[in-house]
Amino acid sequence: MLPFENLQLIDGRFIPENAKEILTDLVKSKIQFHKRNKLNGTIFFSESRINELENMLIIIESIIDEASKKKKKIVINGIIDIKLVD
Repeated sequence: MLPFENLQLIDGRFIPENAKEILTDLVKSKIQFHKRNKLNGTIFFSESRINELENMLIIIESIIDEASKKKKKIVINGIIDIKLVD
């Protein structure tokens, strides 16, 4: 395995309903991760990150609403960069 990897997690055109499901599930999963770790006291920046993620949900919903009103599809391109560090 290389010391880094770029993985194409999401790559496609979606109707608004499917885009909303994919993106909100992903962001909500991250929120739950930070809430669990906040309770365990293992992550110090959880509260600010939770706020950022909740703001992302608002932005995502706005984009989805606009796409629905205009009868447009949504292109999502999500690349995950993974690196090994010391």
